[in-house]
Amino acid sequence: MYYPFLGKLYFVCGLITLILMLTTFFRKKRSALHFEFTIILGTITLSFLSKCSLFFTKSAIAWLFAERIIVAANIFCCATIVLMVYSYLEKKIGAKLIVLLYSSALFLSILAFTPYGIKEVLSLSPMKRINGPFLYFVKIIVQTYILYAGYLIASNYFKLKGQKRLQLKYFVIGLFTLMVAGTITFTILPSSQNNITITAFAVILSLLPLVIISYSLSPELVSTDFMLFNVIKYSLLLTVLISCEHIFFHILHMHHTISLVMAIGVSGILYFTFYRDNEISLLIESFVLKKRIQYHQLLNETSKAVITILDIDKLCDYVIHSIRKALGAEKIAIFFIEHLQDKTMLKMQCSSGLDHIKTNYIFNQKFINLLETNKQPLIMDTAFQLLPKQEYSDIINELGNYGAILVLPLISKNKLIGIMTVDQKKSDGAIFDIQDIEILETLANNLGTAISNAKLYKELDDTYIRITRALSLVLETKDTYTVGHSDNVTKYALVISKKLNLPELEIVKIAQAAMLHDLGKIGIHDYILEKPTKLTPAEWEEVKLHTVKGAKILESLPFLKEVSEIVKHHHEHYNGTGYPSHIKSKEIPLGSQILGVADAFDAMTTERPYKNRKLNINQAINELIKHSGTQFNPEIVKIFIETIKENPNIVLAKKIMENEPLGKEDKYDGTTN
Repeated sequence: MYYPFLGKLYFVCGLITLILMLTTFFRKKRSALHFEFTIILGTITLSFLSKCSLFFTKSAIAWLFAERIIVAANIFCCATIVLMVYSYLEKKIGAKLIVLLYSSALFLSILAFTPYGIKEVLSLSPMKRINGPFLYFVKIIVQTYILYAGYLIASNYFKLKGQKRLQLKYFVIGLFTLMVAGTITFTILPSSQNNITITAFAVILSLLPLVIISYSLSPELVSTDFMLFNVIKYSLLLTVLISCEHIFFHILHMHHTISLVMAIGVSGILYFTFYRDNEISLLIESFVLKKRIQYHQLLNETSKAVITILDIDKLCDYVIHSIRKALGAEKIAIFFIEHLQDKTMLKMQCSSGLDHIKTNYIFNQKFINLLETNKQPLIMDTAFQLLPKQEYSDIINELGNYGAILVLPLISKNKLIGIMTVDQKKSDGAIFDIQDIEILETLANNLGTAISNAKLYKELDDTYIRITRALSLVLETKDTYTVGHSDNVTKYALVISKKLNLPELEIVKIAQAAMLHDLGKIGIHDYILEKPTKLTPAEWEEVKLHTVKGAKILESLPFLKEVSEIVKHHHEHYNGTGYPSHIKSKEIPLGSQILGVADAFDAMTTERPYKNRKLNINQAINELIKHSGTQFNPEIVKIFIETIKENPNIVLAKKIMENEPLGKEDKYDGTTN
């Protein structure tokens, strides 16, 4: 059963390599690398099938013929490896080199089929044969092929950039494992008596380098450090499984089923403890792949943050700064689509490291059309697979001005609105792989949406501000005391919001609420608003309704619906004694808490019909401190006072606008009553 089983195994491996060869040859987008890899797969298929035939015959002549085919196939395989290295390095392959390689390979193959190569095969397992005098010469030439390929890789590796270097890394790994696997499968194992399990495992393992080389031809590559980390990680798990099964079955003499179940149990515990996304697993990954995880986290955070920024220039600058910090890229640019008559172009909106470029425009229509059609990231190293050679050269030349290695389309509503170009990342000396590109693509998609939102907001902002201001002016005609009050409250609310580092969109809502916080007084009787004496309880209850009335007016306007909630609760107290809902602390919207402090401060420092005098700045601040924790949020009061200390002009400007003389008491001195 030994021989037929191995024969069948070699046949299956040969069938797999044949399918891989046909798949590679008949793929739609082929390069020279695919044709050369097809030749290598053909030679390996021939070797597997020849090895397979050895186990179904006892004829020494058949064994001799099969061994000669295997040697010839290896010769052509090694010659083709040299051509593949040239293609990976994007070096021109001259006709003379191809003729030299394949004519020498043909000569050596013919030599192998004569007694000068292999004379006779004496036995199959272990393999014993009589070699001719020139077989060593054949081996020297074949090794020369491999050494020359290694020299080309070593001397040109650091000249490569981007995806090409990553492809070559995978090819080197695949080539090395191919040589090791080939030596074991076709030389060492046949020459010795081996356990059938070890032999079978080695034969199956010899398919691994073919998978690696095939993967190297894909544009969607993961970095080799990440790949090797996971290979080692899961190989260790497999080793534990096999070792435990061996200990339980062979050493402890347990039943085979029990030993297998226990081995799986131990491996399962190891997997769920160290391999799943738990604290231990993340700690190990963060230690091994520290830089990679750090910049992926930064890019993910940036991707989420861009949605909240509404200013286009700030948005682009933030993204460029984050990418530069994460990747260490030196040249980054963001372009927006512009249409001029019947032409479409890309205009640079902002950039980093591109201060001395000749033009801010990309005019190449074929490049723009490609992005509009595919809407996929474009790695310039592999773009030749999508484009004719001349078009690829033109695009490379144009994008070379901006150092672009990676081009990310900015898409909004399935429409190209711009692009982002990034040069080679420098943070860890590595290159872009599929994980990098997936994260950057998510960032670009969010950026495209954010840009559209920012443009839409910019268009609507002026309209909204005019509406907000108009409503505020309506109130000022109703209540003369409020002239300038809304502007002052808005100013104070803004400085507090910015000091709290609130998102820009939230600051805009608070500013709108500040402008309109007293809008509900439109529904209050004039005699109450201008009454010079103390209000009656009934009159005070009517005044308190202005928050609800204002909110009701605003919530009917969709763009002010969230603003209405801030307006409704700006007279709530931190301890729950305010109105209209008697909510407290965190139940009160943050914007309302900010407005409460700003409104009270301006009210205390402004003339009112119903009070004898206004407070000076020191007195007003002492009142804020006095009621901190009861009426006002202590943190907001603290921040407001710190802001006044840092910039007294925030409140002094109010008096200047009102043409009042400035006194010593109008500068806060930090004292309390």
